[in-house]
Amino acid sequence: MLLQRRRFYLRKNVMQQKKKDAETGTRPKARSTSASQKTHLTPLKTLSELRTTDELVEALVVVIPDKLANTALRLIQPLFPTTAIARSFTHLRRFSVLQYLPTHLKTVYEGRSRPPGTLYLILPPPLPISPEVSIPAILEPYLGDYELEVTRTLVPVDPPTSVSQSNEWSHKYWPCTFNPAAQSLQNAPPLQTLRTVTEELEGNNARQVERYMSLAEEVAKQAAETGQGREIGAVIVNSSINEIVVVAGDRRWAKSVHEQQDSSCREDEGRPEDHSLMRAIAFVAERERRRRNISSANAADHTELEGLTPIEHSFFCADKPFEPTALVSSKSSAPTIDSQGRPGYLCHGLDLYITHEPCVCCSMALIHSRFRVCVFKKRMPGTGGLCAEQEDGGLGYGMFWRRELNWRTLTFQLTNDSSHQIANKESDLPEQRYHA
Repeated sequence: MLLQRRRFYLRKNVMQQKKKDAETGTRPKARSTSASQKTHLTPLKTLSELRTTDELVEALVVVIPDKLANTALRLIQPLFPTTAIARSFTHLRRFSVLQYLPTHLKTVYEGRSRPPGTLYLILPPPLPISPEVSIPAILEPYLGDYELEVTRTLVPVDPPTSVSQSNEWSHKYWPCTFNPAAQSLQNAPPLQTLRTVTEELEGNNARQVERYMSLAEEVAKQAAETGQGREIGAVIVNSSINEIVVVAGDRRWAKSVHEQQDSSCREDEGRPEDHSLMRAIAFVAERERRRRNISSANAADHTELEGLTPIEHSFFCADKPFEPTALVSSKSSAPTIDSQGRPGYLCHGLDLYITHEPCVCCSMALIHSRFRVCVFKKRMPGTGGLCAEQEDGGLGYGMFWRRELNWRTLTFQLTNDSSHQIANKESDLPEQRYHA
């Protein structure tokens, strides 16, 4: 009875609201996107995960008797150069027997008579000079009548990423092992770390993620409305306390807007320093400089702060009056930046939310600043620096996780059904290919 009464009053209130809207000409409110379409965080794939061709290097196969295994390793080791940077080849089995060799090597060795207990030793690079001569010469006193043989072959540089790939390589190149617990950090994010961060962002912080991205879109809108830059915005967050540190919009056209008012200035993409991500990082550094009460000898620092939009101003200065040339006290009510334990890296451990995939220059600034997480909404095919997977099936830069760089940032794309479709349609248009 109570449930029926509640339903009755609910229907009554709905009918009354519809009647009121009809009388006043008010349109009913659109349903919230978060309620009708759930947003998803999709982790980006790395270059190593997307490569369809195996990166191979030349290695040596030495045929030795089993009783000489340890002695051979000890004697051969000094022959290898120590100045070269050696990669880890722990995914390759050091020794193998004939029956487990790949087909091309088994074909070479099967027709030759070998005594029982013969082992096949793999020696990965860097290789010694003239190994076919130097290795037999150093092992000859220990071989007796045994015929030593040195053969060259190709082996994969990176470890296999799955059991199936390990089996495939074992039949194709050399017996391999797959160890998920020892997965190289250089190739892809550790699964446990990726799972933990994803659950953190999509769990209790799901509303916060949408809030941060909405704020980035709002500051991007202000940048476009003022004519200072493209509709791109960035928000830097201290996720440990769910606190917004700074927000920044694009300002690539600010100088041109003051100098000339015609539309030709829009063809100039300006400097990367005026992109939203670079400005956000500069704001973090400026806020920390003010907190430490350090004077700046660079007048450009203060000039940059004169063009703050209302949203940028409110988060940069909190409730303090904005004074571009004044130093804010370290007791300012603005959110603090914890720089303890990370000298020189003010963005270490912070999260970035940005409307568009950053360009190559900004992506490198992202890595150098050592952000913990990056979340963006729209991919930028052809100009973005983070995605390794391109729409045409080719490979991009994938700068968020590369073995050549000394820092890696977990990166996600925030999507829902409608926004993903819109992003794909816009990326097909030539005029949409600009640097963010």
